Amino acid sequence: MKNVSTVYSDGINIYIAAEIKSKVAGKLLLGSILIVTIAVFLYLLVSVDFKEMGKASIPIILIPCFFLYFLSKYLLWNIYGQEHIVVNSKTVTYYYNYGFFRTPLKTVFHNRLGISYRITDRFEDENFGRMLFVNYNQDTNLPEALHETAVEINEKTATEIEKILEKLLFDKFNEDRGFIFLEN
Repeated sequence: MKNVSTVYSDGINIYIAAEIKSKVAGKLLLGSILIVTIAVFLYLLVSVDFKEMGKASIPIILIPCFFLYFLSKYLLWNIYGQEHIVVNSKTVTYYYNYGFFRTPLKTVFHNRLGISYRITDRFEDENFGRMLFVNYNQDTNLPEALHETAVEINEKTATEIEKILEKLLFDKFNEDRGFIFLEN
């Protein structure tokens, strides 16, 4: 599982796009389980006499529907899953793309942004992990989690994000205080 991620900045925002790359065997297994689950659900719908069961038939329909929904969503994530994050000096915004649908844009405001990177996996001599965006509370100075990446990103990309974010926040700090640095 070697996830792919891209990072770029326009000087105001940092744009991070991370795409999940699951193993084919896992996708096939999950797809097979989904097909078997659909077959069992259809069999239940055809063979059960719902008039005879009364109110007990409602859970027989709803529980498999919820199971099918989450299993389908998980399969779509493993096939098409992408996470998009936009970070700037005021907010962290993100959404997930499942191929056929995407989640609503979620924006979280921060006062003082911090990031941490935790290595969770190693693949082909490359470290992968999750990046956590935190806000340092204005009153207590304690960290509050804003967002943790769902897709594991490689260590090189995490370092690149950290450097771009440091420059972006430093430039914003200087701009807020009226400092101007001229380049020769």
